[in-house]
Amino acid sequence: MKTATIKEDMKKYKQQVNLEPNNPEAHYYLGINYGANDDSKAAITELKEAIRLKKDFTEAYAGLGLVYGSIGDTPKALMEYTKAIQNNPTAETYYYIALSFRRIGIFRVAIVLLEKSLRLKDDVDSHLLLAHTFADVKQFKNAAKSFKKVLELTPNDSRIRADYAHCLFLSGKKALALCEVMKLKKKDKVKVDLIYNMITGRAISKFRGR
Repeated sequence: MKTATIKEDMKKYKQQVNLEPNNPEAHYYLGINYGANDDSKAAITELKEAIRLKKDFTEAYAGLGLVYGSIGDTPKALMEYTKAIQNNPTAETYYYIALSFRRIGIFRVAIVLLEKSLRLKDDVDSHLLLAHTFADVKQFKNAAKSFKKVLELTPNDSRIRADYAHCLFLSGKKALALCEVMKLKKKDKVKVDLIYNMITGRAISKFRGR
């Protein structure tokens, strides 16, 4: 069903581009559709054409950054995201450029960008990425705060609860960490591992998050 829908959309947007070759929106949607169909080369071509026709097309810059990021070209992704922010800073653009900075190990810049993103929009993905980025730089107290916020938005996610407990433990709040671990399901192997390390005092030296 999903494949059929993508093919239908592709046909529709190709027709629109043929009818209106100077319409930047038509090229943008065709490019996004190519990207969704894993045709990165065609997606880049269409998104660049959209930008050529409309120099301040924020969504096209962000879309181009997303495509470059998906093929591992982080420098070009960062360049396009930066252009998108210069045109019209949005929470989503800050999130994606932060994701790119984290991928190349520039964690503190990623943290600043994610905090900007969250000031614009309270979003679970941004809180989650911020939590993991804090953990990357061993700021476990701040990581725990971010994981707690994610838990408030997704209370039934056992993986997030385990990550929250882990960061509490690494920040020295062992009693609170154990309370959170006890909320996990008995069959959860993560729970068994965390309890063992907490009871034996064998602190996990490296955060095991994503």
